[in-house]
Amino acid sequence: MRKFSFVLLLTLFSVLLSGCAICTQMPAQYKQSIHTFKMDPNIPVPKQMMYISTKSQIASVFGGPFAQMAVAREVDVPQEANLRKIAQLNNIQISQIVMQQITSQIKQKTNYKIIKSDNADAILAIKISNYGFASPGEFSGGKLKPQLYITVSLVKNGKVIWLSNDFVTTVTSGTPSFTYEQLSQNPNNMTIAWNAAAQRLASEIVSHM
Repeated sequence: MRKFSFVLLLTLFSVLLSGCAICTQMPAQYKQSIHTFKMDPNIPVPKQMMYISTKSQIASVFGGPFAQMAVAREVDVPQEANLRKIAQLNNIQISQIVMQQITSQIKQKTNYKIIKSDNADAILAIKISNYGFASPGEFSGGKLKPQLYITVSLVKNGKVIWLSNDFVTTVTSGTPSFTYEQLSQNPNNMTIAWNAAAQRLASEIVSHM
């Protein structure tokens, strides 16, 4: 029920808002003084994926929350666990996917340099609050779309000087959809889906640097 409510909340926000959930321009004084970033390799990631199947959506619409919870225990929980296991076995790491997309967008769209030295002007930190797959609705034909919620911040002398976050949900256009079977039988489809979601978020967030 908690996962369903969270997806519903994100969907409502994504309909009401355009662009970043919280996207702020970097203060002018820092734009002038910061030229290099060091990436924080420690990216917090939830232990479990967000996962809501079409069957779970149908149960919620026609049977209410208790029916949805019953189907979630029977379908969503084991399928989520299996996809998470498959991702681990195939070294598909959402943290690395997001970091690579953020890095790529910074190189393409800004003049900032990403270096490994501790002498960098600021530390760039990434946090993944939610990721996974969810059905866009009871008429989706069993297809699942990627879910992703990230926060990117710049830290200088222990102080957060800039922060931006955004999310991709089932109503986000331009992201691919796959069935559970397509994801579990071809793990590369997970990479494709999460790369598409991460690229979209990275592009939006970096544009506000």
